[in-house]
Amino acid sequence: VNTNVTLPFSDDFNRPDSVFVGPGWTSNAGNIALKSSQLNAPAASGIAIVSLNQLPAADVELQSDVVVGANQNLGLIARYDGANNLYLGLIVSTGSGTFDAEIWKEVAGTYSMLASHTTLFGSSLSSGAGALRFEVASDSLKLFFDPGAAAGATATTLVAFADDSSLAAPGTAGYWTNGGGVTADNLGATAIKLITPAL
Repeated sequence: VNTNVTLPFSDDFNRPDSVFVGPGWTSNAGNIALKSSQLNAPAASGIAIVSLNQLPAADVELQSDVVVGANQNLGLIARYDGANNLYLGLIVSTGSGTFDAEIWKEVAGTYSMLASHTTLFGSSLSSGAGALRFEVASDSLKLFFDPGAAAGATATTLVAFADDSSLAAPGTAGYWTNGGGVTADNLGATAIKLITPAL
């Protein structure tokens, strides 16, 4: 039985192994499932997405533990319309034991990179395992990542940022991977309240 999600929302995935992620989740593409009390995307070709049920959020903060290995990628999505529009904060392997943090948008089925840690800061990340946080507030997109952080920790290190107004409508949130072989745990989702300055 599916249930609709409201914010704040959290999920530690501490449930028996199942192809059904949970009552608050929808499998949109691929084969992301529960395994060993974690979200698990088995190695497979193509994009896999799971999203929160009926979550109409435009401004949201997403937090998760992620484990990304060589030749893998995993990210958090926001303003997802359930089809072909979304923002994506991604940790991706760049080979030779290095990783990049990237922000992407998908608009009408076309993906475009908006920012990458390597371009912004001139360096790579040494690990793909840690705490990942993606903030989407109005036109501001910020990605935070702390490699090696303790389980459930909040990521505080800004690794990529961009401004974009392509997708303003509320949407749902969740996980995205292309190729799988990755795991995630301890999702937290919180609404961001924008403050309009008084005139």
